[in-house]
Amino acid sequence: MESGISQKSSCDEDQQADEAKVNLALEISREEELPLQLHHVGLSENGEIRRRTKGEDITFSFIHRGMPFACECKTTGETKLKIVGELGKLPFTAESPAGRRFFRHLATATRTLPKGHIAIINDQDVRLLAEVAPPQGLTPVSIIAALSAVLLEFKPFFEMAEDVLAVRQTSKG
Repeated sequence: MESGISQKSSCDEDQQADEAKVNLALEISREEELPLQLHHVGLSENGEIRRRTKGEDITFSFIHRGMPFACECKTTGETKLKIVGELGKLPFTAESPAGRRFFRHLATATRTLPKGHIAIINDQDVRLLAEVAPPQGLTPVSIIAALSAVLLEFKPFFEMAEDVLAVRQTSKG
């Protein structure tokens, strides 16, 4: 009987903790104007809504076309969304001379794009580097719009790179 009481007590504590989280989220949302600005609210590591401290940057990551991307947006000064995509390692000359040439040409070809470029970093990592200004504030929609514009601009380059990498994979197998 005693274990049943402790389980009920534990459930009540969990429910109260959940209610406190919801109340905090509601309190934060009542204080903010719509559309909700991302630099005012955030998520803790355990997924709880919280207030952001003044000047705290917005950071997030995602996977697109099997490639990891990391993003950072400064919330003070001029608002810019910085995007870094890890496209992979530059092939060794002995492994794939054509693949190595392709990625070097890709880096050169993207230097003049308005939203970013593909670069070969010192440790032979091939990266997409972009920096754009989100339209009209730091709302979820403006961040996604800015990010989507960059990903669409680079779509043909991703497709070409995937083709080269696919040829590399089949020649290994």
